[in-house]
Amino acid sequence: MPQLPVAGALIADEERAGRYLRVSSHPEFDRVVLSVWQHDQCLATVRLDRQSVSDLICGLARALVARPADAVRRRVAG
Repeated sequence: MPQLPVAGALIADEERAGRYLRVSSHPEFDRVVLSVWQHDQCLATVRLDRQSVSDLICGLARALVARPADAVRRRVAG
């Protein structure tokens, strides 16, 4: 498991054991870094500026709201 950042989050993958999304703040560069980890190995990173973080938050919110009703029913019935 990757180290928990001082400012950020560590989010476990719901379907793949040992996979995490690490969100870390790098204020010295005015960036937030998203990294994908498998156990203790970093597989990929994405560096975001402030506007990109805002765009990501909006995109995540839209993705939650836009779920079709039948997908919700399948998940509840599942």
